[in-house]
Amino acid sequence: MTEQHVMTAVAAREPFEHVFDAHFDAVHGYLRRRVGDVAEDLAADTFARALAGWPAYDPERGDLRAWLFGIATNVLHGHRRSEARRLRAYAREAGRTAPPPGDADPGPRLDAADQARRAARAIAD
Repeated sequence: MTEQHVMTAVAAREPFEHVFDAHFDAVHGYLRRRVGDVAEDLAADTFARALAGWPAYDPERGDLRAWLFGIATNVLHGHRRSEARRLRAYAREAGRTAPPPGDADPGPRLDAADQARRAARAIAD
């Protein structure tokens, strides 16, 4: 479907399916270049949010493609914030592990926990 057909569909408020068919590959490619394998889920989330906002979309306020990429960018930022929170939680938990029963020398475990915390912080940053 050409961009002109998509804009005609937008103006006529035809089914969202036309928008999805015309722009999914571009949005998915944009996300895939930034996050790799998670892009499929993020693209699905992007189009779910776009579908929810479709009744309020006003073509007079801006280009459809820019609107979709704006949603995709917001989904991407949310994913990155979520990943950073998860990694910080892992780093906190790495220092809280209980020693196994009967382990007399905690030194190697403490060194490993410290290394895990530093690695998780480095990944989160």
